[in-house]
Amino acid sequence: MTPPLFRLSESQTKLGEWNGALRTLELSRPFLLNNPWLAAVEVLKHEMAHQYVEEILKVRREPPHGPTFQKICHERGIDANAAGSPAVPPPPSEHTPSKKLHERILHLLALAKSPNPHEAEAAAVAAQRLMLKYNITVLQSGQALSYSFRQLGQPKRRVFENERLLSLILTKHFFVEAIWVPVYLPHLAKRATVLEIMGTHENLELAEYIHTFLTYTSEQLWKQQKRQCPGIHSGQRQTFLAGVMNGFLDKLSSSSNRKHSLELVQVKNQELTSFSQRRYPAVERVRYKGQTHNEVYAQGKDVGSRIVLFRAIQGETRFQGKNLPVFSTIAYINLQQTTR
Repeated sequence: MTPPLFRLSESQTKLGEWNGALRTLELSRPFLLNNPWLAAVEVLKHEMAHQYVEEILKVRREPPHGPTFQKICHERGIDANAAGSPAVPPPPSEHTPSKKLHERILHLLALAKSPNPHEAEAAAVAAQRLMLKYNITVLQSGQALSYSFRQLGQPKRRVFENERLLSLILTKHFFVEAIWVPVYLPHLAKRATVLEIMGTHENLELAEYIHTFLTYTSEQLWKQQKRQCPGIHSGQRQTFLAGVMNGFLDKLSSSSNRKHSLELVQVKNQELTSFSQRRYPAVERVRYKGQTHNEVYAQGKDVGSRIVLFRAIQGETRFQGKNLPVFSTIAYINLQQTTR
């Protein structure tokens, strides 16, 4: 396409607009400065889709968000919603089997905060089994699934091994696709990277909770380690955190039955793979050298293998990240109680 004339507006309500008569693509300056860069990119792609429909496909007699526009957005993984952030699909029907399974998963994750380490572990394992059953049930139902995406965490100038391992945990065990996306920080005039995950609404909710839970819990374990081992220094923090994530990853991967079921879900869920490929058709895969596997790494791996996954709740059926520090302290106590 021929590049348009770009303009910045001061609008607080209109995020972007394509004007075919003037060949201008306008974006809201306040929106660009006060929202995640990925949201700004979505608005830009949305308006570029309007330009493509009008100038390349020559479709001018349909409504602005008509069938051709919807088709182009679907084919290219663009959110046809005009709000900048991905549209949130409606929750499953209250009476569907998948809805009931999902509620049981939430209930078990709530039980996993028990101070009794054996009860907590049993509830967490049962919840993980139901997660598999839930995703297999949804895929086998034949219903059309709606996929979306969201950003996790803050943009980073450098991505460390523990963060890459955390993204691997999400993709291998929590039914989402993950990709590190380059972003721009307009206030700093610097480039950075942020983690984006893609999946169904329910799986995105769970993966976001897991990401918050493990990030917070691993930091608490590091603080505990520093108190218990005076000789350890701040320069070993990343090594320890990488060990924690690897220990938890190994724990999730230890069940052969779970591994088989995960492979079944991954093989069947080609729709999610297709969605991620439409959003990012050209992906560069890079291999990184991991942390030195020394004693500090081994200590982190040991405590990571004993993390018990649970859910922070406030009487709702949605994951409550704001309550996480309270319940993460309970998990931290459980780890102390199970020290060998």
